[in-house]
Amino acid sequence: MINRFLCYLFAIVFFSQGAIANNVIKACGHHDYAPWNALHDDSIVGLCADIATELYSRIGYKVDHSYVGPWKRCQMLIENGAVDMNICSFKNINRAEYSVFMPSAIATNENALFIKANSTIDYQTLDDLNGLIIGKVRGVSLGDQVDDYLSQNAVVAVVEDYSKLFKMLLLGRVEAFIFSRESGKDYISKHNLQYKIIDLPKPIVIGKLHISLSKKSKHLSTIKDINNVFLSDDYQEWQAELFKKYKFSQFDMQ
Repeated sequence: MINRFLCYLFAIVFFSQGAIANNVIKACGHHDYAPWNALHDDSIVGLCADIATELYSRIGYKVDHSYVGPWKRCQMLIENGAVDMNICSFKNINRAEYSVFMPSAIATNENALFIKANSTIDYQTLDDLNGLIIGKVRGVSLGDQVDDYLSQNAVVAVVEDYSKLFKMLLLGRVEAFIFSRESGKDYISKHNLQYKIIDLPKPIVIGKLHISLSKKSKHLSTIKDINNVFLSDDYQEWQAELFKKYKFSQFDMQ
């Protein structure tokens, strides 16, 4: 009788653990792109992580945000199916080969040109970047058109850590750098660089940020479910409050 009871108890625990494991989405995101994504205590945190967690919690899933490595490794793991979800990124041709994107964008991210406050550089069209030495975070796509233009017409200095962009600009090692407007302004404010570095008003690109799932993920079908949640009035109210928490002045969730 006791042995039968222990076997029964073991079966309950075993199948419960299996059910829990089946309801966990393994996620990754850029480790150095605050406030969208950032590495903290060996996990990815930030606005995109909060959004992904909330969307999946509403359909009965948990999201595992434990750190898997830098952005390039994140993409590789999504491609081979070891990671289920990219919590937010721009769409591009390469990522679409191995990912399915949620139809609705979770936010809009402006990438702007940052220059020294006393610089004479202006930006109106891509041709204004011709010949410039421009800094950029490794692995961050600005869309196929901008990526291709920069590779062919500018000298691109790639860094692993976005804080190096600011240091390189101040030291004169780059003439400008392209970075998320919100993230850049946040860094400038925190480090009292308002009178040394500015962002030019015309964006380089206005990109829609999407959640995407690996085509090899066993949870691929959930992309439709979280999109439906995202479009609900209740969720939209929740996300509006989240943006206030992060002190974003402007955003577009559609």
